[in-house]
Amino acid sequence: LPRLAAQTRIVLPEQRSRLAAIDFPQGPADFLDLGAGPGVYAAALSKEPMFAGYRFTTLDLAPEMVLFGKPNRPKFRWLNVSAYATGEPAASYDVVQGVFLFVHLMSPDLVLREIARIVKPGGLLYVLDVNDSTFRGPPIIRELIELHTSIYEGDRKVLNVLPGLAAQHGLSLEKKFASQLTNQAPGMEPVYGP
Repeated sequence: LPRLAAQTRIVLPEQRSRLAAIDFPQGPADFLDLGAGPGVYAAALSKEPMFAGYRFTTLDLAPEMVLFGKPNRPKFRWLNVSAYATGEPAASYDVVQGVFLFVHLMSPDLVLREIARIVKPGGLLYVLDVNDSTFRGPPIIRELIELHTSIYEGDRKVLNVLPGLAAQHGLSLEKKFASQLTNQAPGMEPVYGP
């Protein structure tokens, strides 16, 4: 949980300019955060002016995340279900978000199918994830990444194929952003490039 909170403090300031470049519908609107964990990032987003009047639903498969999130974010609707089969009505969300979700999925295609079913016509899917194929750094870290990739069930390069998979379900890429993150001593504070 501390890592998720720290991740939000690092990511949200960088994402603000990207979020401002998206034509999110004006509230009232329905927002679903897939793989929300304890809802730290969704809670931070809910305070951003562009999401005024939004109703937030947070979904996570881990009961512990929902158990922790519910009392801390009581204004959110919480679902303890899989992103593969949300059980939500068709065309029920204006915005669906996956933050650091797709790299963990064994079948991103099935989640995209579910998203296409539950997002309203003209709705938005917002994805924020890492792409290990873009790593530039010391060879020893590259070796560590490759070792992790060889035993990890998800796909930390899924962003390379995600637009094509999404298109198979009627979703189209509207905007694409990329940021370079460096994290060097002594302060170990991350620095974002374009």
